[in-house]
Amino acid sequence: MLNWSAPRTIRMVDDNIGCVWAPEAIYDPSKKAYFVFWSSPNPQTHKMEIWRAYTKDFEHFDPTVTYATAKNHNQDLIDMTMVKAGDQFIRASRDGTIPIEKSASLDGNWDHVAALQDLNLGIKGDTVEGPEIVWLADQQKWCLYVDQFDNGRGYLPILTTDLTSRNPADWEVAREDDFGQLKKRHGSIMALTTQEYADLAAKY
Repeated sequence: MLNWSAPRTIRMVDDNIGCVWAPEAIYDPSKKAYFVFWSSPNPQTHKMEIWRAYTKDFEHFDPTVTYATAKNHNQDLIDMTMVKAGDQFIRASRDGTIPIEKSASLDGNWDHVAALQDLNLGIKGDTVEGPEIVWLADQQKWCLYVDQFDNGRGYLPILTTDLTSRNPADWEVAREDDFGQLKKRHGSIMALTTQEYADLAAKY
């Protein structure tokens, strides 16, 4: 994180596709490669879908394929994010709701856990987007952030000890945390050691 190569452009879709939104990557231990995924429109239906490609070096990529589509075919599927939690992969996305799903493998079958809108968190309708998930080591909890784009209030942090729980009692909004109204979205959050933080602070 201290020394970066020069930026380069990698073509992942044809020129006529139009956009490559919110790219992320997660390591797939079963393939010993990185699973890179993003949102792009289907060239026939023009609905947004999640596409993916594997890479081991971020220079050479396997062919791009469609990875996931909205269960409701009238909706777009965008803003997917994924983490590994124990022996399960967890993903969240936006399809008019914020569905949470789980699977034992990235290319396996995904089971629906819940939508944030169904967990009594005060989230109504299609009013949040851009979910991100991070482990809070000091609290021993997961935090799922969503961008309150509909009212311009910025990120809303939601806490749980179990991302696979369907019980609303296991989820809570961290109302004491306020990220302000700056547009923080589609980023990534990573843990740093004390030394890594000091090194970065010294350089930047």
